[in-house]
Amino acid sequence: MSGQGTYDHLDDHYRRYAALPDDERVAWIKADRWIGFDQLEQQLRV
Repeated sequence: MSGQGTYDHLDDHYRRYAALPDDERVAWIKADRWIGFDQLEQQLRV
């Protein structure tokens, strides 16, 4: 990745992913994720 830096603009939790090699970072970006929302989770339990 060009322009390596401290990634101060990113949340602390995600900085480690920004420093990954390109192929690993792209794989992480493309990975499926569940973004939980309380209201949605309540509806799914019905």
